[in-house]
Amino acid sequence: MNKLKGKIINNNNSFLGEISFEEKINRIDKLDDIDFDYYIIPGFVDLHCHGGNGFDVMDGVNSIKNLSSYHLSKGTTSLLATTWTSTLDHTYKALNGFNKLININSNLLGVHL
Repeated sequence: MNKLKGKIINNNNSFLGEISFEEKINRIDKLDDIDFDYYIIPGFVDLHCHGGNGFDVMDGVNSIKNLSSYHLSKGTTSLLATTWTSTLDHTYKALNGFNKLININSNLLGVHL
């Protein structure tokens, strides 16, 4: 089990504590007066994401995989891959294979057309 100590931001409140987690948070404990290096905050959600780090949704599923990984590394824990206005054929090609990707990628929620 992993543990992380810091200032925990939770709703409209903050406190010093420790989070124990594996794939998900198992436990949150308040602690008294600790030195901390981390602010522990909820992940960011992006409901309109065209791309990132030079990758564009309209460039296809490999690009979507790379941009979603980039955003995850920067704290965006959930995003909707967003297309831009184009032809139906271009949009279809860009999203071809997306259903397989969403099943293996942890931060993709779906597509914003």
